[in-house]
Amino acid sequence: MTTIENNKTWQLFDKPKNKNVIGVKWVYRKKLNPNGSINKYKARLLAKGYIQQYGIGYTEIFAPVARMDIIRILLALAAKMKWKIWHLDLKLEGFIVKGNEDKVYKLHKALYGLKQAPRAWYSRINSYFCNKGFKRSENDATLYVKRLLDGASLIVSLYVDDLLVTNNNQQEVQQLIEEMKNQFETLLYLTSSRPDLIFSASLLSRFMQSPSEIHFAVAKRVLRYLKGTTQFEYGTSHKPSENGRLAGYVDSDWVGNLDEMKSITGYSFTLGSGMFCWNSKKQEIVAQSIAEAEYVAAAAAVNQTIWLMKILLDSGVKQLEATTLYCDSKSAIAIAENPVQHGKTKHIQVKFHVILSDILTKALPRAKFEKLRGLHGVSIKNLKEELVVSDIKPLAQYANVKKKLMPNGQCCCAGSRTFVHERIYDEFLEKSKKRALRRVVGDPFKKGVEQGPQIDGEQFEKVLRYIRSGIESNATLECGGGRLGSKGFFVQPTVFSNVQDDMLIAKDEIFGPVQSILKFKDIEEVIRRANATRYGLAAGVFTRNVNTANTLMRALRAGTVWINCFDVFDAAIPFGGYKMSGIGREKGIYSLHNYLQVKAVVSPLNNPAWI
Repeated sequence: MTTIENNKTWQLFDKPKNKNVIGVKWVYRKKLNPNGSINKYKARLLAKGYIQQYGIGYTEIFAPVARMDIIRILLALAAKMKWKIWHLDLKLEGFIVKGNEDKVYKLHKALYGLKQAPRAWYSRINSYFCNKGFKRSENDATLYVKRLLDGASLIVSLYVDDLLVTNNNQQEVQQLIEEMKNQFETLLYLTSSRPDLIFSASLLSRFMQSPSEIHFAVAKRVLRYLKGTTQFEYGTSHKPSENGRLAGYVDSDWVGNLDEMKSITGYSFTLGSGMFCWNSKKQEIVAQSIAEAEYVAAAAAVNQTIWLMKILLDSGVKQLEATTLYCDSKSAIAIAENPVQHGKTKHIQVKFHVILSDILTKALPRAKFEKLRGLHGVSIKNLKEELVVSDIKPLAQYANVKKKLMPNGQCCCAGSRTFVHERIYDEFLEKSKKRALRRVVGDPFKKGVEQGPQIDGEQFEKVLRYIRSGIESNATLECGGGRLGSKGFFVQPTVFSNVQDDMLIAKDEIFGPVQSILKFKDIEEVIRRANATRYGLAAGVFTRNVNTANTLMRALRAGTVWINCFDVFDAAIPFGGYKMSGIGREKGIYSLHNYLQVKAVVSPLNNPAWI
């Protein structure tokens, strides 16, 4: 009561004429201990805001409230980082002055119960945090982060008048608490939750307006379940962990809601050790198959994933790896991975295809990016890149192009078929051998390593079979050609010369550190041979002759042509493909130009046009 008086929230006045007076009422409740016993009785004086009229007593009333996901994220981060957690309960109570019952209070500030009270409170607490150096998250208006001098973060989540504070610097938190004590009272409190009840709660909530005896029976069964599991450690638990990787799990039933014939989406997310985010809700559409229901559920989980990653980034925890979303429906996965829409799936609304688009919203590890890129119609199996080297000058530049021996067993950017003019063939071959022999092979996570192992044993054996086929076809093995070391799936950097067009190592994409060097005499020959393939994703040309570069860039049937550079990507440059490498692009922007062929040419210039 003293707080309201000190804050000058109201002032006693004679009742004005022709004015509506908002009454007040006392609201009582019992605060319980965890075991159900009474901790204390609470009373709060509230204004009867429900009699206010819009435009007279109030206008805007919206005030954000922290989502439970935000609170659980902070709890998970605190456990992972070994941070302490504080809960602050900010209170502003009311009072009555004896002997002045015939007078009214003129409010100078908002009081509990008024329509605009939550908005006024949020405006005040938001100003307080901003003035104290906190930055409000762009992704959640109730999350505040303050970057400290030691690089750590002080994180606050606001839920009406309750605050959750976490940080590993106890002194900073205590300073915040002491500062807030001058304006607000504090109370330490911590809550937990039960994800195992989410489906039951979601199901029962649909019948809150008109429940029947069946629904009461179901509710009692849930309560019996709760009573019978109090002795167990149910709920979420988080442990300190170096692994802070975000992972999601999604599932769906089919026509779980018989009244509306709609399915139920369920998803959950973990951050290292424990589950912190979950949901169970009815889908907004009627799915025509279990595959469609699973696919729609996965789309909802992808949207949640994007938001969670943004919140984690705001909290100072950047996800260095791609988020894996686990789905147990092979049919839904097939829809996502298949670039062609069949008769039974073409009706699915565009917004649910966010599963495909999400691949472009985050940085991915190379192997996973190349796999998921196939969802946009650029299939890994449809790639075979060419390199054409026509004269001496670019040799040193080409020698530094690591793409000729890409390390990953799933890489599609290797210029593995290299055409070299006969005039410089021997010199080029010697430089390629030297570069391959000094290539650093080992743990790909270590600094300086250029080549890691093949992705699995199957791919390892496949690469070795291609190498054997090259030897059996009378190509000359210049270096490499076998296993490197006795552990892991490492393949020696391998270079073949005297390779002919009809050899498997020249026709197929090997997806391994194997380079095939072919010889050509003139430009017409190399154009014909380079285009004699069912693939056409990209090609590279190394030459100092601008006419040669111009001729090749026009003649090569590839979606991207690099001139005196290689593997240069920019989001503003079209990324198409010819022949089999173009399958699936009808699902993208190219469908607007169905009969046009797009080609991008990339070449460094000493004097760019925009200078």
